[in-house]
Amino acid sequence: MDLMEEWTSFIARRVRQDARIMHEMLHSRDPAQVQKIQSAFFQRAVDEYQQEAARLNAILRNTSHLNVEPDGNPAPEENRKVDAA
Repeated sequence: MDLMEEWTSFIARRVRQDARIMHEMLHSRDPAQVQKIQSAFFQRAVDEYQQEAARLNAILRNTSHLNVEPDGNPAPEENRKVDAA
């Protein structure tokens, strides 16, 4: 999966989860339950963003070597390769 596919997929998952959480909060009658829902939501969001950052870093590490010359300089645009992964 490339960088943009991964990021788009992540955002789509987050939006779906955001909608579910809003639905849960709107249908909760107990303020303590709303607070519990919000707390779990924010903790999960932090965890998922950290995991996503790690996935994006791995994608960047795996593809960055494709566009570097043997001397470490960036490859000219016409010589750049795209990772098929």
